Amino acid sequence: MERLAILGGARSDFQIKWSDTGKTLPDIMKEVTDEALQSAGLEPKAIDGAFVSTLATSKASAYEFYKESKTECFNGQQHMGGFMPYLLPGFNGPTASVEAACASGGVAVRQAHGYLAAGFGDTAMVLGVEQMRTMSAASMGKVLAAAADMTIVDKNSSFPFPCLFAEVGQKLMEKHGLTEQQLARVVHKAYDNARRNPKSQTRGVDRKGEPVAFDFVANESKTNPRFAPPLKVTDASQVTDGAAALILCTEKTAKEKYGIKNPVTVLGWGWTTDNIRQGADYFQKNLPNFPVPRKAADDAYKMAGLSPKDMNAAVVHDCFSPTEWILYYLLGFVDKIEDLPAFVDKGEMEMKGRIPVNPFGGLMADGHPVGATGVLEILKAFLLVSGKGGDCQVEKAKDGKVMVYNIGGRFVSNVCHIVGRS
Repeated sequence: MERLAILGGARSDFQIKWSDTGKTLPDIMKEVTDEALQSAGLEPKAIDGAFVSTLATSKASAYEFYKESKTECFNGQQHMGGFMPYLLPGFNGPTASVEAACASGGVAVRQAHGYLAAGFGDTAMVLGVEQMRTMSAASMGKVLAAAADMTIVDKNSSFPFPCLFAEVGQKLMEKHGLTEQQLARVVHKAYDNARRNPKSQTRGVDRKGEPVAFDFVANESKTNPRFAPPLKVTDASQVTDGAAALILCTEKTAKEKYGIKNPVTVLGWGWTTDNIRQGADYFQKNLPNFPVPRKAADDAYKMAGLSPKDMNAAVVHDCFSPTEWILYYLLGFVDKIEDLPAFVDKGEMEMKGRIPVNPFGGLMADGHPVGATGVLEILKAFLLVSGKGGDCQVEKAKDGKVMVYNIGGRFVSNVCHIVGRS
């Protein structure tokens, strides 16, 4: 299968609440697609096919399940692919809307790759978008719960999904030495990195405009309450309005049609799906090894002919702090689960560490517009390999290898890409 090349991309500013700007959803999508085309030096007519990733712009079954409302979720828009002729004047090619929970973006990239490798088109756009800041946190939490098995979700919980990942944290603490101080190191690293990212939602600062302090994320307080033990508010990803776009083609097309001698490509990828009906015994059987999520990474390493030691940086799906903690192990950054505490305590995942993880801030501090997240994660890797990461650049990642890991649900949809140059 011909390798996938990345020609360019763009993202929105995640700090902006779209409803405050007077702009519509199509307006924001237009800004991002225009910027993505400009970054690749292409005109709209160059795009042959388009894939739009989104979780909950359309009607959510969660509302009917909870019997609270039958209003539309987030913004009520369906048929997202129909916007592409507006976003790309002259475009009338095939489109598809893609939903795989928080892995929607990663799956959309996989679908675009298949479309291109099959020869149906030369160039494709993947656009991820989510407008989430349209409802209360409790209502939003119940909408997102539709990414789990709705027949077993706790209907009495205002935040069902955080509770599912809190269970991961609890088990890691009980059996594998995870401490709250180590979670705080992961969280504080995210906020510290977000300070260098001019489009991050938090900018790495607190409500007073001061850099987020380690003591703040490490301790429960009125402004950082514990809402799903062991998780505090800072252990969770942001609620975000955001969009991100990628311009993609095959490596052969990048070289022969666009004259790029050594394009940034996806060197290897893996894609697995675990059982959404994870019962109470799931973690007893699978923690800490999680064989299905691990296989996605193993497949990517094998395809690329690389190992974890070859990675120069990583962009991973830190939807909650325990998720990032266990990914250090699943991605092979440590050989044994017992080595994880020392890995974190030494700051190996920090900007000056052995393998900087989420140098732009990650979901906890940069933001998590669900449908756009997987697209943005690959865009960040592209920027790092291209040496265009700005103040977030990891120098050894320029022309290097970057691990990207995108998750949907509680390790249900797992999409891994290794981005680098051939």
